[in-house]
Amino acid sequence: MLRLVDTELFVTKGSSSITHVVIQDLALTLQRCGAEKHRTQALRLHFYLLIHGLDTHHVLGNYLVPMLVDAATLPLAHRAFLRLPHPNAFSWNSLISGYLKCDKPHHALSMFARLQSNPSVHPDDYTFISAFKACAQLKDLARACVLHAEVVRSGLLEKNLIVANALIDMYSKCGASTNAKQVFDRLPLKNVVTWTSLLGAYAECGQYQEAMACYQEMELQGVIPNPITLVCILKACTSARDIAKGQEMYAEIERRSLLDDDVFLGSAVVDMYAKHGLLSMAQQVFDRLRSRNVVSWNSLMLGYIDHENGEEAVKCFSQMQSEGLCLTDVSFLCGLKACGSIGSVEKLEDIHAEIDRTGLLQRNILVGSTLVNMYAKCGSLARAQHVFDHLPVRDVVAWTALLAGYAQAGESKSAADFFDKMVGAGVKPDPIAFVVVLNACSRRGLSNKSETYFQAMGKEHGIVPIREHHSCILDLLVRIGQLDKAVAMIRQLPCGPNLVMWRTVLGACMSLGNSKVGKQAFEQQYTL
Repeated sequence: MLRLVDTELFVTKGSSSITHVVIQDLALTLQRCGAEKHRTQALRLHFYLLIHGLDTHHVLGNYLVPMLVDAATLPLAHRAFLRLPHPNAFSWNSLISGYLKCDKPHHALSMFARLQSNPSVHPDDYTFISAFKACAQLKDLARACVLHAEVVRSGLLEKNLIVANALIDMYSKCGASTNAKQVFDRLPLKNVVTWTSLLGAYAECGQYQEAMACYQEMELQGVIPNPITLVCILKACTSARDIAKGQEMYAEIERRSLLDDDVFLGSAVVDMYAKHGLLSMAQQVFDRLRSRNVVSWNSLMLGYIDHENGEEAVKCFSQMQSEGLCLTDVSFLCGLKACGSIGSVEKLEDIHAEIDRTGLLQRNILVGSTLVNMYAKCGSLARAQHVFDHLPVRDVVAWTALLAGYAQAGESKSAADFFDKMVGAGVKPDPIAFVVVLNACSRRGLSNKSETYFQAMGKEHGIVPIREHHSCILDLLVRIGQLDKAVAMIRQLPCGPNLVMWRTVLGACMSLGNSKVGKQAFEQQYTL
């Protein structure tokens, strides 16, 4: 194979002396450069081919595009592609898959559509698989059905099980388990990937019973589940809160000694135990893992946070930092929530500084909103306001986070003013924002404000009040001693009263010595 320097010496002589052997060597050089992702060499090769007119060569041009996709940039690869007089399927597929890798499924499908309109090239199995993946990323069921019809017409579905498996997986990601099952039933041959794709479709759609039935049928057919199958079934057990079946699956994993070889399987086991609150088991499995990725760390952290053990969650986050792991957005969100749960402003500031260094605050709205919320929870309203003021985008979640901070601090008037400011800024409040502001007004007995906001929910914002909104108004009424009005409101609730509401009235009656209304509230408790 030619070294890059040999290639340069050749191309400087011009293309007139090009031979078949040299073309082969150049093609292999382009392939190797792409596979090894040598960006600098890729750019040099492209430059030399370009200035000597070899970038449009019918062989070299179709090796150049894949190399640029793998080792350079997509825009450059696309420009090289557009210069080709006759791009082959290899170039088309490289560009489509390149857009997929860069999380640009719309571009991938656009290229697929252009390929279909080209009479000289036809989509092959790789093309359809890439199109299926793009459609799955977009969760576009309508487009998925169109692609299904097209692959049937191509004849590839019957010949290629990999294509069929990708089709089932696409329907799975689109939440269409019925479509996935129809494809599955029509296949003459099925392998473990086929079964796993269908099982994943049921798990994705929350159809636990169907997922378990699929797994049992798979076992009856003598198909041995692979680690991905087991990950799917563990996720199904976790979602369905079936810890017994989950532990059964863990025993199977142990029997086959799979835990040490698959980090994703280990993460799924940790996640299952953590979500069921079995944190000692989650920690035990986690400690046994030979290799831990950020997913397994995040699962353990989330388990500690969800079960109110913020101290351990903070320890996990600190250990991830000390081990030099590449933290994800989820990792930072977990770290922020853990700090908020234990009121650690100092650690929160450390994580805030790390977020600033990574630029995460500028590209993830949820991280910004959570940071505002956690500073407010820790009682640092000034820091919360500072972060809020510097957010690049302030959505309703960010506004509500700071609003909740004012309410939590007992600054009801400031909370109401801030809510008015949010509406004035053109941000449409959601039901949660109304719960927060109504609760703030209730605590200070701001009856006029509460009435104004409650009426505005439906009239101005089209929000139908739910039980939580009514509970805020009820709490206000009993605070200001309007017990008869509180009882009348409870009786007229469209969603019906609950036990907490009647007990709220009963407690107020006991404090105010209103035995008449208290008797009604006491009796109504036993009618629920």
